[in-house]
Amino acid sequence: MALLEVCKISIPATAGGGVSTYYFQTKKNTYKGDISAQTGVEKAPDTFENDEPIIPIHQLVLSGKLMRLHAECKNGTKKRMVEILVRRDKVEEVLAQPTGSLEGKAFGTFGTIKTVRSRGMDSYK
Repeated sequence: MALLEVCKISIPATAGGGVSTYYFQTKKNTYKGDISAQTGVEKAPDTFENDEPIIPIHQLVLSGKLMRLHAECKNGTKKRMVEILVRRDKVEEVLAQPTGSLEGKAFGTFGTIKTVRSRGMDSYK
């Protein structure tokens, strides 16, 4: 079983200011460095309090707070398709053409991201 770590997304509130923060678990050391800033997903601080609710990823996806994109990663000579979680307001930036903001970034142990794609941009608007 893979080791997990707690990650978070922070979504600015549209009215009255403030920020909503949601915590979830994902594979350890996946969202770190440059990829964290680009996806809007970051590792929860070491001072994370256990009384915060951990929300299942599928609930965050169904509610529209997170989106799943497909990325082709290359590690040496091996290519692999993986899913990347991206905060909803960062999707267009990540998929920007000719090169999105994630190409060339390291993604955990999967390697370097070569391309990022979705099933259709219309489904994310």
